[in-house]
Amino acid sequence: MAEIWAQKGGLKDKPVSIRASGEVQPGSHGKNWIHLQDGSGDPSKGTMTSPHQQDTVTKGDVVTAKGVVRLDKDFGSGYRYGMLVEDAKVVKK
Repeated sequence: MAEIWAQKGGLKDKPVSIRASGEVQPGSHGKNWIHLQDGSGDPSKGTMTSPHQQDTVTKGDVVTAKGVVRLDKDFGSGYRYGMLVEDAKVVKK
């Protein structure tokens, strides 16, 4: 993910695939949010994905998330993200 953060400007609105361990935060803004960390860099730059509602991840599961890079998303109510991978499909490995 450090690579994605480093190249985020060039990846805006493009599909990416991330393999990482995850933890789910269910049901916020109508979606399950998964916090991903791959150990490649600064933990504060974990990528957040917004997969389809049915996707869930148990803390520590290793998954592959495929979605589209979105920059500077503001969902209101203090939910603002410099980068996230949106509408991801998540596959557990």
